[in-house]
Amino acid sequence: MAMEMTNANSNKKKPCGKGRRKVEIRKIEDASSRIVAFSKRKKGLFNKAGELHRLCDANIAVVIQSPSGRLFSFGKPSADHVIDKFLRDAGYNHQSKEETEDMEESTELGGGGGGGVEYWWEESTEGLSLEELKKYMDSLEALRNNVAIKLEEMMMRRACERDLLSFI
Repeated sequence: MAMEMTNANSNKKKPCGKGRRKVEIRKIEDASSRIVAFSKRKKGLFNKAGELHRLCDANIAVVIQSPSGRLFSFGKPSADHVIDKFLRDAGYNHQSKEETEDMEESTELGGGGGGGVEYWWEESTEGLSLEELKKYMDSLEALRNNVAIKLEEMMMRRACERDLLSFI
């Protein structure tokens, strides 16, 4: 019986070296080690992004800000091209199908006529039923959200342009 226990224990393998281990993700305290880790991981991230582009033919952009504040970018076909397309299309992607339908309904509701009112939201709300008023309010909220998204896009684009121009 003692021999069986010995054989059972000898079949288990103990790790010999360090090998691949799970690395705890936490801030590196030593500044020089942090710089080395940043540059190595940045290179690895850019390599993975390039690999994803090659394998899937996906347009990709990666923007990284170093701890010292420098910006690094990588993109296929170019980071600027992908970011511009993202900012142009972002407003459309955030809008849900329901919001789009509500906006179309309220456009039909209030717009189109030549009564001197230029926009649907300038129409008089007198005479609207409670349900129509709720749709009107939902449409106004959707419009407000779209304007906020567009404003944020414009501010981001200006900030990116300023940051890029400061490096030139």
